[in-house]
Amino acid sequence: LLMWDPPRVSYNKNRLLTGPKGCGKSALVFQFAARTGREVLRYSCHERTEFADLLGGMSILPDGSTAFQDGPLTLAMRRGSIFMLDEVNAARPGTLIGLNGVLDGAESITLPSGEVVKRHPEFRVAVTGNSLVRDESASAFRGTGAMNSAFLDRFFVIEKDYLPEHLESKLIITYLSAKLGDPMLNPNGIPVPADLPVQIVKF
Repeated sequence: LLMWDPPRVSYNKNRLLTGPKGCGKSALVFQFAARTGREVLRYSCHERTEFADLLGGMSILPDGSTAFQDGPLTLAMRRGSIFMLDEVNAARPGTLIGLNGVLDGAESITLPSGEVVKRHPEFRVAVTGNSLVRDESASAFRGTGAMNSAFLDRFFVIEKDYLPEHLESKLIITYLSAKLGDPMLNPNGIPVPADLPVQIVKF
């Protein structure tokens, strides 16, 4: 991920994070952004997602007039933010074709209003998805499809998984110990039950 951190480096290939539900794909992007002082603009895909949703559209302003309002992709390109497309394989494949130019490093995008938005040098794209291939794991994620190879070739893939049981248990012990160490929350000084974190992780 640090290879992806502007302005220290110019390596800007898109990131694709894949792994099971709840393993921290999106959280990893947010943590990276928080630790490097970046903004994340997130869009969660669904079967009715259209490329136009990412660009933006006409909106009614408080005074009754109308104006074009930037979508998350447009805003990210303007500001040099990280654009995160969540659950990308929930979108219809045809929707993603419009993204190809952006993923290939296009220097600008043209909005329906005719405005040309230049690509900020610190703009980055991160994508998350569960089942990216049609194998036995795909059945666990109804409503999602596999990504075609041309789409996947535009990404550097990071495969995530759940933490090992002992590390996750250690995190829970650390968290609970900090909370129970607060006399306002735990006036009787009750310690963390030794087997509770392991039971939580197994559950």
